[in-house]
Amino acid sequence: MRRTWALLALAAWAFMLMGYEGVQRPFVAESFGLDDAGIARLVGVVQLGVLGAFFLLWRADHLGRRWLMLLSLALLPLAALATAWAPGLIWFAAAQIATGAFTRSLFGIVPVVLSEEAPEGKRPRVQAWFGLVSNLGAQAGMLLMMAVLGQEHWRTGWLIGALPLLALPLAYRGLGETARFERARDQGRAQVRLWDVFHAPYTRRASGLIVASTLRGAAVMASLSWTAYHGISNLGLSGRTVAGLSFAATVAGLLGVPLAARLARTWGRRPTVVLGSALTVFGGVTYYHVPLEAGLPALLAVLIVSRIGLNIFNVGDRLVDTELFPTHLRATWTAWGRLGDTVSGVGSNLLLAVLADAMGGLVWAIGALSIACFVPATLLFLWVVPETRGLDLDSASLEDAAATGAVEPVEPRRDVPR
Repeated sequence: MRRTWALLALAAWAFMLMGYEGVQRPFVAESFGLDDAGIARLVGVVQLGVLGAFFLLWRADHLGRRWLMLLSLALLPLAALATAWAPGLIWFAAAQIATGAFTRSLFGIVPVVLSEEAPEGKRPRVQAWFGLVSNLGAQAGMLLMMAVLGQEHWRTGWLIGALPLLALPLAYRGLGETARFERARDQGRAQVRLWDVFHAPYTRRASGLIVASTLRGAAVMASLSWTAYHGISNLGLSGRTVAGLSFAATVAGLLGVPLAARLARTWGRRPTVVLGSALTVFGGVTYYHVPLEAGLPALLAVLIVSRIGLNIFNVGDRLVDTELFPTHLRATWTAWGRLGDTVSGVGSNLLLAVLADAMGGLVWAIGALSIACFVPATLLFLWVVPETRGLDLDSASLEDAAATGAVEPVEPRRDVPR
């Protein structure tokens, strides 16, 4: 149990720094003199940090989960310090690319470890706990950046984010390797190539899911990642007001975490993902079209819908990502997922920069891009992803097929509680 809490603490810290990234944009834009298109381009470039996470997560299927967690804990604070002291835009972008590499590495590897160590039938619950602490961490970062530090002191948040470096000696002693990875390594299955995840019997699920996840990620990022910027720059709200709305929506949105665990266990992973992502995107798009005259409660209502949906989606999505592939490919698949995030982040923000110029601002551009990406992503997801509700992890991930070299799925065992 102590190890689980250590993993959740790592997740909370990573998401606190990721929370900084979303709400610091108006401060960064003012500090470096950027307009709407300029800040969109900067955010797109910073998303390239996920390429670093892609490589690191792949190496975690060679060198182990513990290796990646300790490396991130050692180097992420240094990237945070570099962000705090960056003297110009190029230095700032470079530091944020490094920060993104390590935060997303932790975002990818911690759910893998939680699923590999969770008792059968308890994976929805542990992934829900991950969702809860991640939300709290992200909200802590957003409140600190928006309501406490603000425009004058936003860099101080990155200095605070470097403090977990002091916990590295404790983590070195307390974070062990997962038994599943050690077994895969002993069986000689820990030296995989990046493209092995696309070989039979995983071809259909891997190739279809990477496209669906990338398109859906673009829709989610476009609809949610500009809420603080819109509130401050377009609606004229203060940073504290935007932080208050975000905090209230996040607290109410936590209802989606236990709901997601229940839906994933009783209804299934696939419908949980579809419901959550639909609420996220359509609630997020609606937010940009609520006029200030409608009042803060109206803005808060649509934010709550999108946050509940996001929590439902995240729990279901993590279950899909960690259950569909065997131990020796699980982190590698997560690496491909983070590469999809890169394409989503860079592509959505660069397209938004173009569409914002063509459509007269971000509001209409966000709606058009979100809907255009979400619909085909959902149809493809339903076509290629099998339901894993009720399966033990070995059956869901085709672990036996991987161990024997079979190219066809083994008969699944549905002998665990649903």
